[in-house]
Formats: sequence, C-alpha cells, structure tokens
Amino acid sequence: MDGTLVDSLRDIAVAVNYTLSLYGLPVLPLEVIESYVGTGAKTLIKKAMGDAACRFDLDEVVLKFREYYIEHCLDETRLFPGTREMLEYIAGKGIRTAVVTNKPSNITLRMLEGMDIKDYFDVILGSEDVPKIKPNPEAAELVFEKTGASPDESLMIGDSPVDMQFARNSGMKCVMVDYGGITPHEVVMNSGADWICETPGDLSNLLAKILLPR
Repeated sequence: MDGTLVDSLRDIAVAVNYTLSLYGLPVLPLEVIESYVGTGAKTLIKKAMGDAACRFDLDEVVLKFREYYIEHCLDETRLFPGTREMLEYIAGKGIRTAVVTNKPSNITLRMLEGMDIKDYFDVILGSEDVPKIKPNPEAAELVFEKTGASPDESLMIGDSPVDMQFARNSGMKCVMVDYGGITPHEVVMNSGADWICETPGDLSNLLAKILLPR
C-alpha cells in the first residue's frame, strides 16, 4: 500500500520522529526513515532507535508510535495520481483485488477509509490479520482462499524487496513500481521483477495489457 497506492512517507517519518523525541532520542532525516519502511511497525521503530532500543520496552514504544500515527496518518498522505481511476477501471472489469500490507491493521483501514478507496478491495490484510507478515506467503494463501484465485492467475504489485520476495514465495508474478519514493531506484531496477513501472500511468497501461483483457 505504502509506495504503491499512497504517498505516505512524510506522515510515517513525522510519527517516527515524534516517538523518538518522546524517549529523548535524536530525530532522524527522512531518507534514513525511508530505508526502514516496509517490514512492519516494530522493525521500523527498532531500527529507528538503533542501539538505544535495548534500553526501552519496545512494545510500549511501538504502541506510542501507533497511537500518534493513527491520528496523523492522513495529514499529508495522498493517493498517487491516477490511482483512483485505475481502481475504478479494475473494479469495472470484475477483477478482484486485495491489499496486503505490513502496516498495522487499524491504521490500514483508517487510511483506506479516509481516502475513500476501501470499497475497491475484496480483501484487506494488515499485520495483525495473519500470523506472519510479508515476505512470508501466509497472507497470499489467505487471499487465494478468500477470492478463489490461484497464484498463476494473480499479480503482486509492490515497491520493495519484501514485496518482491513475497511474490516469489507465493508463486505470483510481480510488478515493481519506481515512483513510491521509499525504495531506491537501483534496488527497484535490479529487483528481478517481471515488470517495472516508473509512473502510475505506466502501471495503469501495463495492467490494461496483461491483466484486464482476461
């Protein structure tokens, strides 16, 4: 979701730095926090705290982060241009869709509802909805179960190495996007994805070619 549907990095970074400041820790530049995003809130906060993480109750710190972030997750977060139109087009073609994210489930729902795109998705899975988060394939298996789809007729759209590995672990082909602002360009280009899209428009055009005609 982050980096593919929504441009959310700035709100995440503000929430991380707010949390660090609560515990008297130095705030971090945006580009540093950017490199920590994608593997779940607990890992994000642990990396942001660095060596100081061992001095605190990490679960308590993550809770403080989540409490702040859920109230501010829509301050500056926006859909990428063309995202809503793409979702409308896909829905009109009867293609079933899912959100699988390592973001906390309650924050995921708040964001999707706040941007008025929740109803476009048949399945929404956040970090509390599965025993193991991406790149473990359990979330994909649950999506397949709920939608009746199979891996060979499904497509993963992501922006990070975690998404790429998730697709491979789940037996799906993968589109990597290079417009999300979270994963470095060279990482995306060398990810081994089946397709790479540099703009939201490229993604819409690709989906029209490889998915929607089916």
